[in-house]
Amino acid sequence: MLKFTLAAAFLASAFAVHVYAQEKMLKCDEPTVMQMSADADAMTDASKKAEAMKEMNLAKEAFKTQMVDECMMHMENARKTMGKS
Repeated sequence: MLKFTLAAAFLASAFAVHVYAQEKMLKCDEPTVMQMSADADAMTDASKKAEAMKEMNLAKEAFKTQMVDECMMHMENARKTMGKS
């Protein structure tokens, strides 16, 4: 009985970590792209702002052509440039 309880607890924690990781992933949808663009535009460090805006412009282009993986990659690069994890 104890083994069953421990196994169930282990599986539940494994699924919880997976769900949490999915929540942290960026979505390539219009609200997220617009919010990240606004965040990049509000940056004060000029060189980091330019890099983040470049990545967000590339993400917007990928979004328009429905290239989701490329869009997410550029958004992740922009997020790293902005110092967000």
